[in-house]
Amino acid sequence: MARLVLAFLFCLSILHCNKLEITADVFHGDENKLVNVLSGNVIVKKQRDTLRANTLTIFTDKNKNAIKYIASGNVSFEIFLKDKFYKGRAAEFIYDVKSDTYELNKRAYIQENNTERRLYGDKIMVNNKAQTYTVFGESKENKPARFIFKLDNDFK
Repeated sequence: MARLVLAFLFCLSILHCNKLEITADVFHGDENKLVNVLSGNVIVKKQRDTLRANTLTIFTDKNKNAIKYIASGNVSFEIFLKDKFYKGRAAEFIYDVKSDTYELNKRAYIQENNTERRLYGDKIMVNNKAQTYTVFGESKENKPARFIFKLDNDFK
C-alpha cells in the first residue's frame, strides 16, 4: 500500500516540477489577483505522466511562484513510476505548495494497473512533509473508505 501512496505522490508532483506542457482551450491570467485559470480540455504532461481536468487554477505569489494548484471537473491522471503504471481520478484535486499537502476530493480513486491495489474515498489527503495519508469515506451516504489489495500467500 505504501508503494501506491508513493506513486500517488509522484503523480501529484507533476504539477510543481520545473518543466511542464499544459494545454487548454482557454487561458486567463490576472496579474493583479495573482491567479491563472486554464479551462476546457486541460492536459498537463511531464514525460509519460498526464493529468487531465476541465479546469486548472494556479495561484501565485508576487514573485510569480506557484503556491497552490486546483484541478477540477473530471480530474484523472496516469503515471509511470519504476516501470509500473498508476491511474486515478477525482472531482477535484488540490496541491498546496507551502504545506506540501495534496487532496483528492469527491469520488477519489487510485489504482496500480494490473494489480488489485486500489484506494477509494470521498477524500484522500496526503501530507508529504509528515509522510502521512488519510482516506475519508462519504459520511452523508454512509460509504466507508476502501482499500483493496491482494494478500501474499503468507497471509492466507
